[in-house]
Amino acid sequence: MRFASISSARTAASSYAWLVVAALLLFVLAPTARSAAAAAASSSDKATHDGLRKLTAANFTLTNQGAWLIEFFSPTCIHCKKFGATWNELSHNKDSLRTQYPHAPFTLAQVDCVAQWDLCKEQGVTFLPRLTIYQDGKQLSEEYKGDRNYPEISAYIDKFAADYRKSKGVADVAPVAQPDAPNKAADAANATAANAPAATDKLDSAASTNAPAPVNSATSSSSSTSSAMEAIKEVLPTGPNPKGELLSFGSAPIQTKEELQAWLGKASGQGPTFVKFFAPWCPHCKAMAAAFQQLSSSLKGRVNAVQVDCEANRALCASYDIRGYPVLRLYDQGHAKEYNGGRNHDAMLKWVLKAISTSGLKPVASASDLGAIAKDNDVLFLYLHSPGTPTEEVRAVEAASQILFGGRAPIFVSDEPALLDRYASSLAQDKAVSVPAKSALLVFKDHSIAEPVAVMHPSSLRSTSSADAEYSDDAKAQISRFLSKQKYALVTELTAANFEETVRNAEDALVVLAALSDSIHGDEVASTASDGIARKDAEIAALRSVALEWRLKKEASSPRQVVFAWIDADRWKSPLRKLYGIQAAHSPSAVLVDGNKSLYYELAHYADAKPATFEHQWITPNSIFADIDRVLSGDAPAKSSRTLLQKSVKGAEVYMNTLIDTSVDHPVAAFGFLFAVLAALFFYLGRARKSTPSSLPMYSKVSTVKAD
Repeated sequence: MRFASISSARTAASSYAWLVVAALLLFVLAPTARSAAAAAASSSDKATHDGLRKLTAANFTLTNQGAWLIEFFSPTCIHCKKFGATWNELSHNKDSLRTQYPHAPFTLAQVDCVAQWDLCKEQGVTFLPRLTIYQDGKQLSEEYKGDRNYPEISAYIDKFAADYRKSKGVADVAPVAQPDAPNKAADAANATAANAPAATDKLDSAASTNAPAPVNSATSSSSSTSSAMEAIKEVLPTGPNPKGELLSFGSAPIQTKEELQAWLGKASGQGPTFVKFFAPWCPHCKAMAAAFQQLSSSLKGRVNAVQVDCEANRALCASYDIRGYPVLRLYDQGHAKEYNGGRNHDAMLKWVLKAISTSGLKPVASASDLGAIAKDNDVLFLYLHSPGTPTEEVRAVEAASQILFGGRAPIFVSDEPALLDRYASSLAQDKAVSVPAKSALLVFKDHSIAEPVAVMHPSSLRSTSSADAEYSDDAKAQISRFLSKQKYALVTELTAANFEETVRNAEDALVVLAALSDSIHGDEVASTASDGIARKDAEIAALRSVALEWRLKKEASSPRQVVFAWIDADRWKSPLRKLYGIQAAHSPSAVLVDGNKSLYYELAHYADAKPATFEHQWITPNSIFADIDRVLSGDAPAKSSRTLLQKSVKGAEVYMNTLIDTSVDHPVAAFGFLFAVLAALFFYLGRARKSTPSSLPMYSKVSTVKAD
């Protein structure tokens, strides 16, 4: 229910107030912005020397030759600054891997994600600093996830460079002697520890241990280096949530509303963040507190975990539209997805990891990799394009793919020649660009990559009014609608986590909802657990057969999308009975649901029949398709899935919203009506007082005298 109040005077006063606040903010933040820009420039200058390459969108093609370890960083990122000394030392000492092996060079380089934000998005960067390996122009799925200390990264680089030389048939050469090589690790550790502003007592102790020592004190040097490395492990991050801890709003590093907004924003570089909005008195919040604490540890190095006390920060929670407790949301690159599943550790962990896997375009290197991914996903998208494809098209697909964030269908990108050849018949030539380019957006379902089940050509949506490959907001919206429509599996299992987004979907699709039981199958009861599971699998297979028949014969001509889903009738017995009148004792059964209108339709196949031995023939295409056609033509009677209380509340909401909208649109008439009502009320009360004799009471006395 929404309420509105409009006052021109208040609006004018607010406008003036905001102008004053804006002026003050400009005055206060201008020096800060200048100093930040100076710091960024300074950092960029310091990072450039002979052994280090700075990559941009213009020269990123250098990675097509040789192996590269690239650090994606930001000059303003505190974690990047802490790692800076170690990275500079590595880039200097490991430059020989580039100069001594011209036929198999290994190069260290950096990409400034503040200056090259589009490039970082294109490379799938979700947190900073990030260390990624590129080999002959290909981004490897493997990335460095160890501790950010000199010895471990140095060993990682040496091993990978040696493997790369071996693959190229290049023999090793004797290393160039460096006078101070034995102390490099210790010096790098000390430099990094000295630059860490949040160093602990342990780090201070380690730094003091590393005092200058004689060259022949090998044991002392080794011991102090090991001590320093252990301390640095506690300071340097390995991605989001480096320590596996739960952060609380109001404490460092998120102490203000502005810091939280920046942390969850698009360009924060903090990586994905799972936020719990709660109240201390809320029983549900108390019940899940331990599970969320455990979750923060399980998400170490992958996802940040943050909690916000809405009792102590009511205005903040109101700004995030928090209306109940607890509310769990996943934020990534400025996008938010609410979690509605189970509040236990395993359910939350599974959902979060799946959700972040669908954020942004992920590179895929080969058909074998794509096949392995398909085994774990009912639906996946592949944006396949040749190297000559305009950058604007790639950006348009990237922007449109945000519709998939938090869902179950990941999207991948590739320009591999082998994949281009394999799906050549699905690609479209973009004749509007000077460089020959082919591309397509492919959809794969049912764990198979043999052939795409649907194809879209983004190049056909580019603007024809300009010589450049521009994509309008409408073109991006068309790509988003295609992705949103195709994100559903052939048959989806409904759970608490995906019930709302599937039944009350954004595509206004009808849902064929089947209720299946482990134990009850028509008029028979499974004799054993294995027998019940086998029977249910057969029922799901029959439903999949119907769904496939719909896809092949009816989907293209249907005026509305139809989604097929099943739900556990044993676990969701009560909601199924209350919402859709489904009795678990009559499983398997099905209804057609119009979730956005809170309506459902009984299928004639079940309404006119008693439970029987359905087995794998419990549902047939002809009967279901006929029922769907009746619903689409408006010939089927609908039933409401709302309870009596929900109907009353909904009616009151509609009435209040209509009254408010009318008052806002016609304020003078609304004021006149209110004045007339009040005048009539006072007039009636005045007449009632005058017509009543003052000597008599306003009520009749009842005699208490008994008759003789």
